[in-house]
Amino acid sequence: FPPTILSGPSELNLTVNTTVSITVTAEDPNGDPMTFNVSGSLPKGAKLSTNVSSLTLTWNVTTDEVTTQN
Repeated sequence: FPPTILSGPSELNLTVNTTVSITVTAEDPNGDPMTFNVSGSLPKGAKLSTNVSSLTLTWNVTTDEVTTQN
């Protein structure tokens, strides 16, 4: 069985020149140990931290990495 995502954002709205912290929490239905990873590149200066059930990304939002939608 795949892990179940217990909490995490479905959409992000970021403000430039603020620090954002995003946490995704999961559990394995069989109680197996989990490993978290991120595919693709992270924004410049972003930091990841993990524990047995979650991954947290912390980032100081800058205009260098933000795109806008019209």
